[in-house]
Amino acid sequence: GGEIRAIPGALSIALGARQQGAEGLILPAENAREAAVVTGLPVYAVNNLREVIRFLKGDLVLSPTLPDSAPDSQAVGEGDALD
Repeated sequence: GGEIRAIPGALSIALGARQQGAEGLILPAENAREAAVVTGLPVYAVNNLREVIRFLKGDLVLSPTLPDSAPDSQAVGEGDALD
């Protein structure tokens, strides 16, 4: 119960969150690496609602997700725009 499923548009969500001044972003584990390419915004991967609650309460320590290290992967910085 409480499983979190993948969502579309994780990269766009991360860019918007950074633009709005968010301190971090909690996303489904399946989407976290995609969104982690956005610089200046820690992205935390979770698998279920229990993990979200424990993380927010401080009972669970999560490390920010690292972006894919594929050669064609690039970080999306402050001035970058996606077409």
